[in-house]
Amino acid sequence: CKSANNSKKLRYLFNKLKKNLVLYLLELVSELKQSKFNEHYMELSLSGDGAYAPKSLSFDVNDDVTVSLNGTADRVDVFRDNDTAYVKVIDYKSGTEKISLDLIDKGYGAQLFIYLFTLCKMKDCDFKEKFMGNAKEIKPAGIMYFPMNI
Repeated sequence: CKSANNSKKLRYLFNKLKKNLVLYLLELVSELKQSKFNEHYMELSLSGDGAYAPKSLSFDVNDDVTVSLNGTADRVDVFRDNDTAYVKVIDYKSGTEKISLDLIDKGYGAQLFIYLFTLCKMKDCDFKEKFMGNAKEIKPAGIMYFPMNI
């Protein structure tokens, strides 16, 4: 019977998803427990208005052209130590992602670096004050891909 086969397949996929979700959550909890970083933002738009999210990173190409880099960071963690806020950007990946200097030199794989430096170099705005807390400066701490392969 066709519906019985669909039901078995659906049950198999649901059980596989449930098992993987538990594994990912355990891994995430383990990571956060052993780190001094705290999760601060999920799905943070990097093309905001400066009040609730940082403005996009922009470059003046010439007098008439400005290029803005926009995106959304999956997760942003922050560790505050004295006068410094350290920032880490995390991207959840369902596929495999490799980082290499050769690819970055060619313009590939720079997404998380752009997000990280957007946060570290943002101009003064309300969001920056909220983001920094009592810190006087923001420093990049790193990027991380969090694999979510099923």
